[in-house]
Amino acid sequence: MWILITGAGSGIGRALALELSKQGNNLILAGRTGSKLEHVAGEIRSDSPTSRVVTLTVDFADPASTRSLADRVCETVDHLSAFIYCAGAGEPAADFASLDLIDFQEALAVNVSAPMLLTQSLLPVLNGRDPASRVVMIGAGMDKHAQPGTGSYGVSKMALRRLVQQLAVEFGTMRHGPVISLFQPGLVDTPGIRDHIDKAAELNLPHAQWLGERLAEGECLTAEQAASALAFVLVQTAESDFNGAVFSGPELVDSLSFAGS
Repeated sequence: MWILITGAGSGIGRALALELSKQGNNLILAGRTGSKLEHVAGEIRSDSPTSRVVTLTVDFADPASTRSLADRVCETVDHLSAFIYCAGAGEPAADFASLDLIDFQEALAVNVSAPMLLTQSLLPVLNGRDPASRVVMIGAGMDKHAQPGTGSYGVSKMALRRLVQQLAVEFGTMRHGPVISLFQPGLVDTPGIRDHIDKAAELNLPHAQWLGERLAEGECLTAEQAASALAFVLVQTAESDFNGAVFSGPELVDSLSFAGS
């Protein structure tokens, strides 16, 4: 089975790629930085030599690049069993007056327009199979919790939540169409969140200290824990429970840990 993971060069995307390759899946890894993707691909080839892996670079802020990625995926495989959108963008701002329009537009492009366009463009390799192909969008707890300085990321992630709802309805009208869900990972210790905390702290934003303390006290998931929970959703969740659902990473990790004890 072939699975596409965007944002696969680091964080949850990287951890998910390693997890799914160990389960015998073939992977297409997409992201902005080719060297990071190739490093992950090298890890997969070393640890899971039976899994095939392809790397493709993309700039999700550019619709032409997003369409090109879809074209290359469709040229590479005739079917995707799953597609996970892990890419994200959005910088903190000191206050509303300094919220940068370019950053706001880029966040909307990467977090909303690109996943819509990519999913639409991938329909030829997502449609027409039983069991249905599975699509997962990675959300953020910041979507429902407005805080000073988080407009670009938070607003765009709230729009992503609504996009998932819309696509679940649209897919429900298709014969053998894909199914889609939203995965809310919670606070995960990744390079991305640490970079966000550093930038937010420089701007004296109140949530920077709270996030930093949670990470320092270990009150967060590792990327590997989040990836394991997401892999469980992809593989173990019944199709009837998947389409339109919202899955919580921390709740899944807690339940899976309890079940395994």
